[in-house]
Amino acid sequence: MCGRTSKGGVPVVPGTLTTVYTPNGPITMKFGFDNGRIYNARFEKLGNIWRPISSNRCILEVDSFYEGKVRFSLPDSNLLLGGIYSRQNEFALITIPANWQVSKYHHRMPLIVNNFKEEFLAGTPIEFEASELPVMRVLLQYA
Repeated sequence: MCGRTSKGGVPVVPGTLTTVYTPNGPITMKFGFDNGRIYNARFEKLGNIWRPISSNRCILEVDSFYEGKVRFSLPDSNLLLGGIYSRQNEFALITIPANWQVSKYHHRMPLIVNNFKEEFLAGTPIEFEASELPVMRVLLQYA
């Protein structure tokens, strides 16, 4: 789930070094904890297993994310995906239950913070409704 995104047409996959935005500015980090094996953090577990770093928030800006061979993007802007990072400069994307568009292909999706990026980075508690998530463009890709 959400282990593949695209940034400027270049794949961003677990183990990749990429720039993320933190409250202190942009930083280059590795996508995934434990040598890229853990690259998603369930929203529902931020208060439990992720508590020590749940306030270390970051944003990965991408043009799309994939679920299998299905690509999701916004029609007129990049996606801002919420994540958490460690002191070792590694990050994982926060995932949530899928909205109506993604649920046809997968039961989880990345947390899209386009509508509340400043609040997200500032550490404001995350509350959202699935209906508040932006409507995405869905492209089926066949290999």
